[in-house]
Amino acid sequence: MERRDFFKKAGFAAGGFALASTPVIGKAAPTKTETSPEGIPLRQFGKKGPKLPVIGFGGASLPKKWGNPFSWEDRIKNLQAAYRKGIRYYDTSPDYGESSDLMGEALEKVRKNIFLVTKVDHITADKTRGEVESELKRLRTDHLDGIMIHGSPALERMTFEQALKVRDVLFKLRDEKVVKQVGISAHSYYEKALPVIAEGGLDFCMLACGYFPRADYMRHSARQLEYCRACIAKAHQQETTVVAMKVMGAGTLSRDVKKIVPAFPDAASKEVPHAAVRYCLADPRISMLCIGMHEQRNMDDNIATAKGDTTYTLEDRRILAEYSVQALESEPIKKLREDA
Repeated sequence: MERRDFFKKAGFAAGGFALASTPVIGKAAPTKTETSPEGIPLRQFGKKGPKLPVIGFGGASLPKKWGNPFSWEDRIKNLQAAYRKGIRYYDTSPDYGESSDLMGEALEKVRKNIFLVTKVDHITADKTRGEVESELKRLRTDHLDGIMIHGSPALERMTFEQALKVRDVLFKLRDEKVVKQVGISAHSYYEKALPVIAEGGLDFCMLACGYFPRADYMRHSARQLEYCRACIAKAHQQETTVVAMKVMGAGTLSRDVKKIVPAFPDAASKEVPHAAVRYCLADPRISMLCIGMHEQRNMDDNIATAKGDTTYTLEDRRILAEYSVQALESEPIKKLREDA
């Protein structure tokens, strides 16, 4: 590809992603941050919430049904290692198979020191309280630090009215001190999340807003990316905490780099996940990066990136753009359906 053609195409690719116009190249955001005892930068989680290390543990990486190859005992050790290394935000869901049971067993003794989040998957309000009570038992706790309407499978099947009814049950649970913060997540279908966020009252939202326009089984359309930007802007305006998920593009920017683009240079391939983390950290509107981490080496890499110089550089942008242009043309990504 001619240099001029590459940058034209790369510019389209980078401009099509959810936050591409936000990070300022050559500057870290914020420039000076408070850190945890383990050296991980802290950011405020909600107006009344705690300051938390910016790297969180995504529980969707735990279940066997989604490819975790490790034994129960090794997954327990992985969660406990995450705690020792300084991770304090843990995210799970009833939809994540054995994830909640693993977290309950692994983290019970340090429960008071962590920020524990789960979700509700039912689309009708009358089942919401029962689902929360079930999660409390599985997580071995008497309260939750955060609870969300789950983007998939719940929000994508809900009407706006159904979402508000479920949200209102969660608000009651917040009033009863069963949960501390109420939120919503969205892998895509941001046009459904936006009016719920705009209604106000939510403490946080979790959005698939990493560099690469992918959420598991689909590619984001330009339309959905515009809605994603609108969700982030509205949440920031209302002082609603934003959690970034799919930071690694559902594996596209991490473990699958060489599988997706085998010819991509080895040295640059190793830098792709670091650049992906810095890309999200460069947006001060994002308080938390919730990342699925199968292995401790992934955890170590992400923590090391967050503890290092988080300046989002021109080289980061070049690597992400060059790789992403090629990934978008690869067979694994072209096979994914594009959301509407």
